[in-house]
Amino acid sequence: MLTAIQKFYANSTILVTGATGYLGTYFVEKLLRSCPDVKKVYLLVRKKRGRPNEDRLVEFFESPVYNALKRSNPRAFQTVEVLSGDLELEELGLGDGDQEKVANEVNSVFHVGATINMAETLRMSTLSAAPEGCVADGDSSLNMNCYSRLSMSPLPTPSYNCMKLMKSSPQAPKMPIT
Repeated sequence: MLTAIQKFYANSTILVTGATGYLGTYFVEKLLRSCPDVKKVYLLVRKKRGRPNEDRLVEFFESPVYNALKRSNPRAFQTVEVLSGDLELEELGLGDGDQEKVANEVNSVFHVGATINMAETLRMSTLSAAPEGCVADGDSSLNMNCYSRLSMSPLPTPSYNCMKLMKSSPQAPKMPIT
C-alpha cells in the first residue's frame, strides 16, 4: 500500500537544487528510495569546466550513499537528469531549453542549495529562496504544486535570483509554511 507521500509524488517531476551537497545527496537518495513512482528528477548542478553533465551524474551516483538503492531499485537512476545552472545567476543560470523544460514539466521544487564560498555570510550562503519571492508571483510553470526549502540554517533569508516557477494560481503561497 502506498503512503500519502508516495501517492502525492507518483508520476510527478521534481527539481532539486543543491543535490551534490551533503544534505542534498541524502535527500535525493531518500526521495528515489521512498518514491519509486516519480516520473523525473532534475538536479540543478553548477557547471564544472570540462566535465559533461553525464560524467557528473555517474560520479554522483558512485557515492556509497546510493549502494542500497542500486540493489533494491536500479531503475530509479533512469529518472534522474542533470541541468546545468547556478543559484547565484538570474533564472538559475538555466539555458532557454532548460528553462522551458522546468516551466512545463516540474511539479515540485526542493531547494537544498547553497553557495560554496566559505567567506560568505550565513545569510547569503544558504540562498534560502523564500517561496514568496521565488514561486508565488511567478508566471511560467503550469504544473507547480509544491515548493520546499531544506536547510541546516534556522534563519529565514531573502530570495536571491530565483527563477519564477509558478503560473498564477488561486492557491499560490504567499508565506513559507513553518
